[in-house]
Amino acid sequence: MNYLEKEDILLINSMTIERHGGNFEPPSKLLHGDSLEYKIEAVKAEMFGEA
Repeated sequence: MNYLEKEDILLINSMTIERHGGNFEPPSKLLHGDSLEYKIEAVKAEMFGEA
């Protein structure tokens, strides 16, 4: 299975901000960058013996 990586999500976020407006928080344009790292890892985690 292919998952979005951090760079993919940041690119999508950047394109969305450019097109529709929003908050820009340099350098990654995210208000809570640490939670993104956690969510990326959580999606890839094994659960109930399934990956």
